[in-house]
Amino acid sequence: MGLNHVATTINHLPELLDLFLPQGMSVFLQSKPGLGKTESVTFYAAAANAELHVVVASLHDRLDFTGLPRVTTRPDGASVTDFVPMQLVAHLSREHSPKGRPAVLYFNELNAAPESVLPVLYRLILERKIGNLTLRENVQIIADGNPSSAASAGRDLHQALRRRFVWIVIEESLGVWQDWAVAHQIDGRVLAFLNTHPQLFCDFDPARRERLTYSCPASWTRLSKVLDAILRLQNLDLRVVALAGVIGMEAGAQFAAYLRHSESLPDIEQLLANPENFKTPAKLDELDLVVGCIFNKVAAKHGLRPNAFRIAAKLIKTNREYGVFLGRLLLRHPPLQKGIQTDAGYREFAQAIQEHRGLAELIIASGQEAERLIKGA
Repeated sequence: MGLNHVATTINHLPELLDLFLPQGMSVFLQSKPGLGKTESVTFYAAAANAELHVVVASLHDRLDFTGLPRVTTRPDGASVTDFVPMQLVAHLSREHSPKGRPAVLYFNELNAAPESVLPVLYRLILERKIGNLTLRENVQIIADGNPSSAASAGRDLHQALRRRFVWIVIEESLGVWQDWAVAHQIDGRVLAFLNTHPQLFCDFDPARRERLTYSCPASWTRLSKVLDAILRLQNLDLRVVALAGVIGMEAGAQFAAYLRHSESLPDIEQLLANPENFKTPAKLDELDLVVGCIFNKVAAKHGLRPNAFRIAAKLIKTNREYGVFLGRLLLRHPPLQKGIQTDAGYREFAQAIQEHRGLAELIIASGQEAERLIKGA
């Protein structure tokens, strides 16, 4: 099934799930691979204080759901065959666990499940039954899958099953991911790189079936976790191998070239200790890295925030796009918002913005919290 549907971005998913799931409707999430569907459902279940049960549908067969047959003898001596249900189904059923906690039953890769499984799941979604068991009312059903056009194992579901779902189609958005990434400690060097290389944010191409991996939100998140370890590799060729293994060949090669400027960077702690001595690097990749490293330092040590805003204010005068970007990173990071109105460095930054026509609108575009802060400046 192609993406022939009105699409939304991942940040709107909780609101939409809250709209449909409490009404007993089942929801199908569809997107290109790697946009964060599973992680979003995990956060949704946690926020709802619900158990999350992830079932990778493509790894199961029919008996996993219906259970194994067994023969029992009735009091009258007659033999009866029934099925022993899978433990998960029994745990979520009214018959075995009528007072169980709220739960989310999440079928990952549903449209890649074997054909023999789909009739069982069709009855589960339509009637909320498997065999003689019925799901409790507080069990919500979410499924996901990639479109058949994505060159994955996913295929088109038949119409009868398809129309039993509410469909939410998700598209990628660098701005939305950046908002999430800043709040979740994604490395500032990754954020700065993508700010100037947005075309590499998600370069998934189903026509390029020979590629082993590619860049997408999930792969950039993984890279953030191992970036420091990769930088400790002395062999530069090995760095490229490691980067390409995470984010794909094209993005990996460009990110490796970007990281080569790390050795020529000034000491970031000294910069933050003496912002009046800050000089804008002439090379944009170096400036990118400086901005990313400043954010990393401030995110780890919040007391450096005033001087980071002073550097952003200086950048407004020499390279305003980077000054805006650094300011937006600082404003988007929730721990840095506390007590910001009394931050002298922030006041200097806000003043620099207001002196440059049009920049206030750019900062406000970074989100409602930034808008509130700028208006209060």
